[in-house]
Amino acid sequence: MKVVIYKLSGKLIKDSDALNKTLRAIQMRSERGQHYPVIVHGGGPYVDTWCDAWGYQVEKYQGLRVSPDVQIPVITGALAGYVHMRVIGVAKDVKIAAIGMTPTTGESLVCELHPDSDKLGSVGVVRPGNTRLLISLLQQGYWPIFHSMCHTINGQCLNVNADDIAAALCVALQAEEMVFFSDVPGVLDTHQQTIPHIALSELEQLQLTGHVHSGMLVKIKSLINLNWESLQRVLITNGHQTEKTTIGASDFEGTSITELSEGAS
Repeated sequence: MKVVIYKLSGKLIKDSDALNKTLRAIQMRSERGQHYPVIVHGGGPYVDTWCDAWGYQVEKYQGLRVSPDVQIPVITGALAGYVHMRVIGVAKDVKIAAIGMTPTTGESLVCELHPDSDKLGSVGVVRPGNTRLLISLLQQGYWPIFHSMCHTINGQCLNVNADDIAAALCVALQAEEMVFFSDVPGVLDTHQQTIPHIALSELEQLQLTGHVHSGMLVKIKSLINLNWESLQRVLITNGHQTEKTTIGASDFEGTSITELSEGAS
């Protein structure tokens, strides 16, 4: 199966017009490219707003959200509740046959407590599981849409970084491509210009430069640790500018990441 994983950022989801256009663009691209799309979404800005309303302090550790047990009901309500229903709703409006998914549904992914849980709280890590349900849904024409709240085999509810969910699904489904729709045009250099192409071997050095931080740093770390056996390319693009891109046979603009340097055979 030719599968492409698409990850939507929380900031993109807050922009209804951009979300609508992005889903339409994915729909058109999947039809022209003859591939099965799988969607993963974040929702950080909503979690920030909800935590603030409840009087909870928002903290990050190495780019990841610190998720104390007391905050998990609020974080779950934002990510797996409101934000998830918002994405599903827009997908339905675009006439996409969307299926709302928890990453651990059907054991598609396996979730465990993060090794740094003493600092992060109720945060998890995921690895590939059983893809039988996912493959069946894709073959029937459904679009699986995943939020990023998971549970362990013991039923503990954990917050998992959405980029890590996308990466694990990429490995599980042997996806050929992964596309991140962010609020920036790609990975930026020290002059704040988009880097059009990065080889996988260059990512390690890039994360040490200091100018790549926050969410983009988390993305780069997940890509360094990713199994690239089936993956041919990762693209980071600006979802707020979808209408300005060429959709279909060419591509979205942004930063293209491949195993080899540009032009290498």
